[in-house]
Amino acid sequence: MGEDVEETCRISYEIIKDIAPKELPFFDDFKERFVKNPDAFAEKNRKKKEKMLGFAFPDPATTTQILTGFVLPIVLAVIKKYTPKKDGKTLSDEQAKEVKTEAITTAMGLGVNPDKAEVIADAIVGKLTTSAVE
Repeated sequence: MGEDVEETCRISYEIIKDIAPKELPFFDDFKERFVKNPDAFAEKNRKKKEKMLGFAFPDPATTTQILTGFVLPIVLAVIKKYTPKKDGKTLSDEQAKEVKTEAITTAMGLGVNPDKAEVIADAIVGKLTTSAVE
């Protein structure tokens, strides 16, 4: 598992624990599939995504969204673009705004509704800020 994917899984777990704790029992299943094929989770075409993953995501227009399957690729996209420096510095205010915008854009591109996209983005900014100083 690559460093970005490992960090993505760690941060995503913490985010799910905070914003969707009822999904924690499913996290390891999503993580296992994500580690095998992170690109499948970022696929925007639902049918193609389902074929790549081997299971169907519920239609977000008709059901409650399961956030774990969305948080993992959103966190990975943000980490690849905005990983905080390893020297203990936190994200600057400008970087935090960029991360939030990137996370919302990525989330909505994957079909996450705007309210949940905002919650996910805020959680990512919070986790990246605290993980840089821990």
